[in-house]
Amino acid sequence: LGKWSEPVKLPPSICTDANESNPIFNTKRTIMYFTRCPHVKNEKHGCDIWMSKKVGNDYSEPVMLALAPESTDKKDSSVIVVEHAALSADDATMVFASNMPGTKGGLDLWMVKLNPDGMPLGKATNLGGDVNTKKHDQFPFLRKNGTLYFSSDGYPGMGGMDIFMAEKTGEGTWGQVLNMKSPINSNGDDFGVAFDGDEERGYLSSNRQGGKGQDDIYRF
Repeated sequence: LGKWSEPVKLPPSICTDANESNPIFNTKRTIMYFTRCPHVKNEKHGCDIWMSKKVGNDYSEPVMLALAPESTDKKDSSVIVVEHAALSADDATMVFASNMPGTKGGLDLWMVKLNPDGMPLGKATNLGGDVNTKKHDQFPFLRKNGTLYFSSDGYPGMGGMDIFMAEKTGEGTWGQVLNMKSPINSNGDDFGVAFDGDEERGYLSSNRQGGKGQDDIYRF
């Protein structure tokens, strides 16, 4: 426990000169979703969620998911952020963060249904005021029982961005948001929580004191 191999970079079709992050997999490990944010000097770009399928020991050319509505104003559409995909246990629902039109704060949590091929079905819907705040709500994760975990700086917390949980209250609805408190949260930024396969352990990212760099990964 705690020993890891050297990380290996994924192929150039996945790892480009853009910023790629937050990869997740479906239950069968046949589909990977990740966030890609283009980086061009002196230009503003948003982020999108991309999908790639496992082909043998490799991955297919990724496809961008059209989750945000198209805008006729190119300046507005270029700074729309769609990021941080999370999947339900049955792979039929995706929750993600975005500032697309209809967002109530900086970044809101949204959800969309997926077809058996892992592609979006219909329009995304905002999770609403029972979860979202007027600030940033992002980095969602769905446990097997449907409980939603996410990070926010819009609720009272311990400092910076804290990790919260929200109980599933219905089909596609969550509420009763609770702060995870110490030792999960600190007076720094705590985000990106994820539970492993058996859900007896989990991981999070934090810039709390005592780390090795800026944002470190912790196990609990």
